Parts: sequence; structure tokens; C-alpha cells
Amino acid sequence: MKRFKYIIPVLIFAALWCAQALAATGSGLNRLLAEGHRAINGWQTEDAARIAAEIEKEYSGEPLAHYYLARFEFENGNYVKALEHLEASGGEIPVEKGGAGFEPYLKAAYENTRDFRARRSQHFEIRYKPGREEIILDYAVETLERAYTELSSDFGYSPSGLIVVEIYPDLSMLARATGLSMEALKTTGTIGICKFNRLLISSPRVSLLGYTWRDTMSHELVHLFVSKVGDNKVPVWLHEGFAKFEELRWRKAPGAELKPSYESLLSRALRENKLVTLEEMHPSMALLPSQEHAALAYATVQTMVQFLFEKKGYGGLRELLAEIARDGNLDHAFKKVYGFDTHGLQEHWKRNMRSRGLREMPETWADYKLIFDQNEESYEKSEEIQLKRKRARNYMVLGKLLKDREHPAAAIMEYEKAVSIEGTGNVILQNRLAQSYLDEKQPRKALEALNQVVDLYPGYVGTHIRRAAAYMALGEANLALPSLAEAVGVNPYDPRIWQMTLEAAGALSQQEKSAEAARALKLLAEQ
Repeated sequence: MKRFKYIIPVLIFAALWCAQALAATGSGLNRLLAEGHRAINGWQTEDAARIAAEIEKEYSGEPLAHYYLARFEFENGNYVKALEHLEASGGEIPVEKGGAGFEPYLKAAYENTRDFRARRSQHFEIRYKPGREEIILDYAVETLERAYTELSSDFGYSPSGLIVVEIYPDLSMLARATGLSMEALKTTGTIGICKFNRLLISSPRVSLLGYTWRDTMSHELVHLFVSKVGDNKVPVWLHEGFAKFEELRWRKAPGAELKPSYESLLSRALRENKLVTLEEMHPSMALLPSQEHAALAYATVQTMVQFLFEKKGYGGLRELLAEIARDGNLDHAFKKVYGFDTHGLQEHWKRNMRSRGLREMPETWADYKLIFDQNEESYEKSEEIQLKRKRARNYMVLGKLLKDREHPAAAIMEYEKAVSIEGTGNVILQNRLAQSYLDEKQPRKALEALNQVVDLYPGYVGTHIRRAAAYMALGEANLALPSLAEAVGVNPYDPRIWQMTLEAAGALSQQEKSAEAARALKLLAEQ
């Protein structure tokens, strides 16, 4: 019996020591998990990576550790590793234990990209489906790298590691990746989103007429910068304001003016007191009731950030983001940096906008609307492109009828009658007139018609293609190439672009450009 007298205290001591050790282990892991999930939530990639390395070294067998590592690898675009860790974790983890509910997005990301290839540049990994999307890779790299350089300077910050960009050939893939419905995407014209520490971009092919996809890539990259600099505490409306204000930085100086259609929407909304409120923009622009509402919202927040920029430049904008990152108190941040809260911002901004004499355009073609569910034939018959005045509309219809029956000279007469009533600001009418001029071997008149609308509606691909055709007809291949490059930035899958590029590059003995055009035509022919 004596020997048990000593064994029992030893067992009790061992049990207490084990319990304390386990508690210490749990405490250490829980602390790291809390820090790690907080870093991921704030898009602080470097901190999340440091914590992931420590967790993997010290607690690799713990289910909660595997769950964190699954989320970390997902946020870094490593879907296979993320799925392996998720399986090892035993599945979904309750939110109070650090769960984030990312599992459906991980599975969608894996399914979306399992057949993708990757193109790497200095700061980006662009993932794409082999085929047509290969046409835009060089342009995507150029856009993103230029934007990265300018944004790093503007924000005083450069993200580390490669930024993952996924290009989806189908809009449904964007829906699966983000959890947004197809209805929401089409209703608001949402074709790109920055989420889960990467850029998710729809191919220009998802819209009948394409869209300004290079600006969209830059726009989404701005979101990534804002999320990281602002510790992911910046509200949606301000996020979008930064993104719209900075989206052209890859090709223009800061402080770019509103495009005319946005300016017109904003002017009308201010006059009629029908602005989209900041509250309506929450939790996402993609949930607004129409593409027109979304365009007006973007015009609103872009000019708000422009207003702030004019007050204190990039120094003020950087200080604002730093203050928001500290505690997330928006009104406090605005008061400290600019001397007014968010309500004061809106009042100052309204007065400023009303003093600027914003222009209103006639309601013609809404260039902010993307066409998702129509083919070319149904779009040509749609009311959206018809002229508002009945007589002008009748002349345009008759002109198209004559054009289709190969009577371009007679079509010109009818189109010119429509222009005399409607004016020169309708992009559809001007393009139809220009095409008839081209058919009649009158390229200078075609250019005159197109130059009336090219700056008003830079996102209409037909204008750029016909301008290039006019320059080619005039023997000015060197002027055709810039117009063709603009067309690539809207709808790079139109074979007319590459056929003319091949001809223009050949005329100028630009072998590299000729080879690029030949490759594009080959890819288009294979699809």
C-alpha cells in the first residue's frame, strides 16, 4: 500500500501539468487564430502569412489550425492546398471558433479555374481559360503593371507578392465566385469585383458590345489597394469613389473629369433632387435596382473623392484612409482630416457640384448600359437605340433599309435628314452615317461624322473600328493603329479589329504587331 501513497500524488500532478499544458497550447493557438483571422479580414496579407507559418510549425495537427490554413491558402489563390486543409479540419467551423463561411466560395473558385492556365508578370498572376482570352493577356499585363506603378505612388503603399487576377469567359462564373445572383449582376451591369484578395474580371465577351475592360481591371485593382491601406474598414460608397476616381490612372493623370453620360446623369439628379444616397449604396453597388442607378451612384462618389482630392491632394486621401484604418470611425476620420463629417461632406459636395455648371446631354445612347441577353439582330431592333424624335427616327429607319439593300448614297441622304433634326450627338446614327460614307468611298466625311461622338461615347467599339477603316482608306495606317488599340480595349473579339491591324502593321512593316494580329485571328477562327 505504501507505494500507492506516492503514485497517486504523482498522477494528480501529471494530470494537472497536462491540463495546464493543453490550456497553454489552446491559449496560444486561439491567440494566433484570432490574430490571423483578423489579419485576413483586414486584407493584411503579410501578417496573415507570418501567422500561418507559425501555426503550421507549432499546431499543424489541430483542426482549427487546418481551418485557418485553408482560409489563408484560399485568400492567396492556392485552391488545391486550401481544399486539403479544409478536409483535414473536418469541415465547417463555427463562427465563434474562427469560422468565416468561405467554403462555398473556395469550391466555386476551384471549379471555375481548374482548367485555367496562368500568365505571370512582375506583380500579377493572371489566370485565364485557354483560347480567346489569350488575345488580351499582353494588354492586361500592360494595364495592370502601369496601374500598379501609379497606384503605389498615389497610396504610398505597394502590395507584396503576386496579385491574382481571374478572367472569366462567362458571367455565371463571376456569380459563383462572388455569391451574387446573375440577376443582380445584369441589373447593375457588374462585370468585375475585387474580393478574397484578388481581382475577378469578366471577359469582354460577356457583353454584346464589349466594355472598357482595361479600365475595369484598373478599377478593381484600386479596390485592392484601398482594402489593404484601409484595413478593409472603408465603407462601400467611399471604396467605389476611390476606384472610380483612380480607374484611369493607368493611362491618365489624376483628377480625370466625369465622362459625359455620367456628368449628364449627375446634373439631372441634382436638379431634380433624385440622387442615390450613400445608404442605398450599402452593402454593394451590385444590389442597386438598375444600371442607371449604378451609373449615377458611381458619378456621385467619384466626384466626392475628386472634391476631397482638390482640397488636400493625395496627402489628404492617404491620411483619411489611415484614420479609418485605426478605428473604423468614419465621421471621426473626416473631421480630423477635412474638418467636416460625412453629412458635412455631402452638403459641401452638393454646393460644389451645383457651382460647376454640369452639362446635360440629350437622352440618346446610354453608354453605361451593358448588353447581356441580346444578339446583334435583336439589339438593332431594340427601342434603346431608336431616336427620340419621330421624324428623325423614320429617316434613320429608312436609311438603314436603303443601306441593307446596298443603296449607300440614298441611305446617306436619309441619315443626313435625321442628323439635321436630331443633331450630331447620337452615336448610333453617326456610326450608320459614317458606314454609308465609307461604302461610298468618302472616308473624310466618315471621320467627320465619327469625330462628333468619339469623345462623348468612348466605350462604343464601332466608332473606333470605323475611324480606323477611314484612316486606312486614306492611306494613314499610322493613325489607324491607335483607333484599333482603343477598339481592343472595348471588344477585342471583333475580327475586323485584327484584320485591319494586320493590314496596318504590314503597311508600316511592324512585324511584331503583324504577328500579334495573325495570332488573334487564328484564335478567333478556332473558337
